[in-house]
Amino acid sequence: MLKHIRIPILSLLLFSPYLVVAEDQPTIIATGDWAPFTGKSLLNGGMLVEVVEAALKQTKHRYKIDYLPWKRAYKSLIEGNIAASFPWMLTEERQKLFSISDSIYKSTERFFVSKNFSIDYKKDQDIKGLRVCLPLGWTQAPIQKFLDKKTLSLYQPKTEEDCFEAITLKRADLYSVNSISGWEAIRKAGLKSSDFKILGPVIRENTFVLLASKEYKNSAELIKDLNEGLRVIKNKGIYQKIVDKHISAIQGK
Repeated sequence: MLKHIRIPILSLLLFSPYLVVAEDQPTIIATGDWAPFTGKSLLNGGMLVEVVEAALKQTKHRYKIDYLPWKRAYKSLIEGNIAASFPWMLTEERQKLFSISDSIYKSTERFFVSKNFSIDYKKDQDIKGLRVCLPLGWTQAPIQKFLDKKTLSLYQPKTEEDCFEAITLKRADLYSVNSISGWEAIRKAGLKSSDFKILGPVIRENTFVLLASKEYKNSAELIKDLNEGLRVIKNKGIYQKIVDKHISAIQGK
């Protein structure tokens, strides 16, 4: 059991550098590739990278954004090898594991399906027996109720783009995602947006946050600064301008 493991103090200092981070060192914050919200090749790093940077600049908090694979970022966060990471969907499990910021972004998930999908979906029983897609490593929280009740079975490829390919190839019937990410993934996959549609019922309202490692000694300060910065940019209208700019760029593609 982990609670019985004793690790020498020196080992902690060697392998968890953020426990003894120098005061003049910037906070390392990891993000990854999730267009159009984050991505090294995107405009200003993506919509939510621009939001977080704008917020932290309001408080003059010194930081550095690193782009890492999501799985590596999450593991490093748990181990205390990085200070923080974003954007992550808020779940009960993550609230227990990490220090949590205020909402960076909220979105609504619905099912994407083929344009030829003919079921009139109004209640869960209407889609019983179908296969729902979810990329490997992604949280099952939005569709957990369907899996627990065995309403839907699970198909798990590597990426979001693969999920839309799977719908096209009839390997999956549904994919639950917010509309912005969904249409962007379809575009990235080289598929036609006209070959898909979104069903009406809301699957889940999601809140995306920054997670800070509890091993990082200044996590409370980081969360405080980010939350303060978010309030400032929302009150000044900066937040909405950033969101509108990125959505306009997506719609213009």
